[in-house]
Amino acid sequence: MAINKLSTSKGKIRGVPNCASAGKQKQSVLCASGSITTGAGTRLMQTLVVGGGGGSGGAQGFSGAAGGGGAGGVVCKPLSVSGSSPYSITIGAGGTGQDQARGNDGNDSDITIGSTTVTGFGGGSGGTDVTPYCTQRDGNPGGSGGAGSAQSASGGTGIAGQGNPGGDGGPGANAGGGGGGKAAAGSNAPDANNGGAGGDGISICGTYPGAPITAVGGGGGGGAYTPAGGSVGAGGLGGGACGAYNVGSGIAGTANTGGGAGGTTGGPNAPWTGGAGGSGVVITKELNNSRGMWPMKQQYEAVKCGAWPDGSIIESVTLDYLVVAGGGGGKSFGGGGAGGYRASGFGPAPLQGCAVVACSSSVIQLQLVLEAVTLVVQLILLHLLVHQIYQVRVMVIHQVLILIFNHQAVVIH
Repeated sequence: MAINKLSTSKGKIRGVPNCASAGKQKQSVLCASGSITTGAGTRLMQTLVVGGGGGSGGAQGFSGAAGGGGAGGVVCKPLSVSGSSPYSITIGAGGTGQDQARGNDGNDSDITIGSTTVTGFGGGSGGTDVTPYCTQRDGNPGGSGGAGSAQSASGGTGIAGQGNPGGDGGPGANAGGGGGGKAAAGSNAPDANNGGAGGDGISICGTYPGAPITAVGGGGGGGAYTPAGGSVGAGGLGGGACGAYNVGSGIAGTANTGGGAGGTTGGPNAPWTGGAGGSGVVITKELNNSRGMWPMKQQYEAVKCGAWPDGSIIESVTLDYLVVAGGGGGKSFGGGGAGGYRASGFGPAPLQGCAVVACSSSVIQLQLVLEAVTLVVQLILLHLLVHQIYQVRVMVIHQVLILIFNHQAVVIH
């Protein structure tokens, strides 16, 4: 945990940087481009930005399986903001599917805070196995990479921190790979007849409870020529569409999840058009926060302008601690041992512990119990060690006294 110094007229105090925010946990979900205006007391905002998913390629003839589209890039981070301020937001559209050609990449989503722009990049499109376009078999790179088509084409790369690469297509003409997702890479087509599954995205229920969108960033599944005995690839968690065989167009990723489109495959009624990726989304939560070092004047100013939380909602906090046990009593031939200790961030291993994150009473109680058990075990070992040292000292003194007595006895004689 970062420790900063703050100078005052009375000297210096130490602690984490302060950032009071009275956002009242207000959530905003933007499914189309626009803006949000923060509350008067908001100074800290948790933000989720998801780019549009990649489209998939079209199919030709009786096979020619296309790869699934990659998911739009996913960024989740806290941002410092000002109260009562408007902020511009762009929602990226999903990439469109193409007729007998590789699909289009998804479009970027972003939010601009002052001079800082946070961007979720669009997902890469899936490759297609169409004879005139053999150079379009590989998946495109993107937030998450699009998958390769049949003929063992390669999946596209993902952007570090936002997504993962797409999978490779299978050998022959019957199976495409799965598009990459936020949490996992797209699967390679497992063989010549089965499409690869799209990579999973992430659930956002815990961070944004009650939001109409529960998961984002899933990759699209690969197409497969099912009459050959295989199956299409499943879509990834978070709006990824499954692959398809012999349908009018590929299956689209779910809107406002950044999900990748499912890959298509030819059939008796081909050619077919690829599917469209799901559009992106931006979700914000204006946070309550009063952690950090606060001189009284700064706290007063925060209260006066409505930026100090009222305590009705408590965010998780990180706690440092120092636990010291009582010292041992002395004996006839030696003093007692000092009490053991356990501290976060200080002292040598194994006495140095980690800070405790207090998310709720049950969590902190469990962590404190674990710390207490560890400390008790250490104290027992220390007691045994001290007891052994004491016994050795008594035996040594006893032997010395015997030697002295025998020596004196010899001199007297």
